[in-house]
Amino acid sequence: MSKWERGETLHDISLLGALSDALETTIDNILRVEDRPAFMRRITVSQMREGIECFEKIGELLGTDSYFFMPI
Repeated sequence: MSKWERGETLHDISLLGALSDALETTIDNILRVEDRPAFMRRITVSQMREGIECFEKIGELLGTDSYFFMPI
């Protein structure tokens, strides 16, 4: 169990800017819980961080100019 989960530390807010850019949303939307569907409320910070790290790794392997990173 992490220090954050035990209530010993707070979130690392330095990642919010990069996360909001990656998700194409605002930091306010990320922090607003009541407007989210139930499935999104179950995603932990560590799972979000892991997802961002996966996208970064894909960018390293495929290149950020690959079709994977193109908008739909």
